[in-house]
Amino acid sequence: GYLIRATPSELALELRTARDPDWRAWLEMQLAYRQGPTALRVWQSAAGNRPQTPASPAHLVAWLNAPPLQQITLILPLDGSLRAAGEAVATGAITQLYESYPDPANRPQLSVLNLAHYANPRAAYSAAVDSGADMVLGPLTKSNVAALQQLDEMPIPVIALNQPESQTSQAAAEARWTTFSLAPEDEARQIADHGFGSQCRNAIVMAAPNDRGLRLLTAFESRWALHGGTIRGKVVVEQRTAANKAMGELLGSGSSDQRIQSVERAFDMPVDARGRGRSDFECIFMLAPDPSTARSWRPLLVFHMTGEVPVYATSAINDGTINTRNRDLNGVVFIETPAMLPPNPADRLGRLRALGQDALVMAQHRQQALTTENWIIRGQTGLLRRRADGSIVRALDLAIFDGAEVRALR
Repeated sequence: GYLIRATPSELALELRTARDPDWRAWLEMQLAYRQGPTALRVWQSAAGNRPQTPASPAHLVAWLNAPPLQQITLILPLDGSLRAAGEAVATGAITQLYESYPDPANRPQLSVLNLAHYANPRAAYSAAVDSGADMVLGPLTKSNVAALQQLDEMPIPVIALNQPESQTSQAAAEARWTTFSLAPEDEARQIADHGFGSQCRNAIVMAAPNDRGLRLLTAFESRWALHGGTIRGKVVVEQRTAANKAMGELLGSGSSDQRIQSVERAFDMPVDARGRGRSDFECIFMLAPDPSTARSWRPLLVFHMTGEVPVYATSAINDGTINTRNRDLNGVVFIETPAMLPPNPADRLGRLRALGQDALVMAQHRQQALTTENWIIRGQTGLLRRRADGSIVRALDLAIFDGAEVRALR
């Protein structure tokens, strides 16, 4: 569980200097695991590992002994407004298929069903079953996932690519239902963890009143309260003009400037003084729902004399494009999908391609995921593990805006 957090280069570097035989075995096993079942079996069969030391975790044994996938079916929207999103997910899954199975003789068949050609998601699922699929990935939207979840019987397992409002289902209890999404709530909780772990106990929070903004805010507040942190102030506003006034009132800089102006008017002469904001918080959580909102908020925070205060955000502030306006976000620490970080080429659909890649990887590791709730995959969307309720949790990477560019933090 700890070693899965390290990069392959970090593991290889440690292995070159490790002397303890048990420690070397753990490192070797981790490196072999990342290369696939064949490499892990080769490591197990090595003379020095019989009997195997250390013993493989039970979830690795489940992975090795799982029957191979024969046919995977994707159910995606390939027409209309969601066509680009559906194609991005499909592209990611196809890319990962060829990377995971370089030998065509061992490669499962992969088919894609266009949801627009079926009356509803349940009809598409039935078509996948009839075609001989042994795993379904999709659908993509909340409403379609919720509709599919209502099936009374689910003869083949599903990895749904969004999170329905209710995660409870008979299929989840029977381990045939898994949900894998890019949920903003997971990111809000993780950035709260990071801020608290960085010694912030008293926070200012900014959010937007739209659906995504309120989802981020609700998840953050719940996690922050769980840690025992205190929210010293909160701004829920979207328009720049309203945000400027609200920030001034919340951060104390507005009233300070007003006092200086009152003194100047009273004595009819300039006063050599500078406004001062409040000082009862150590960090700011800027839960902007999109990059443009974040780029308008950050300069206002600097204007209201909080330029030196750490500012944290989610991946919503990064659209993956090279934009000189990103300089306005300089210094903001946020969490991001690994696929969107250098040296990977990033664009607006990068996260969805990564979702397709990791959905296929999770399909390969399904039996393993059912055996443990530990982190088991270092994927393109982050570290992955499956909860008992069937939902997949992601742990993303830390990043920072350095000028106009994004830089990974390790």
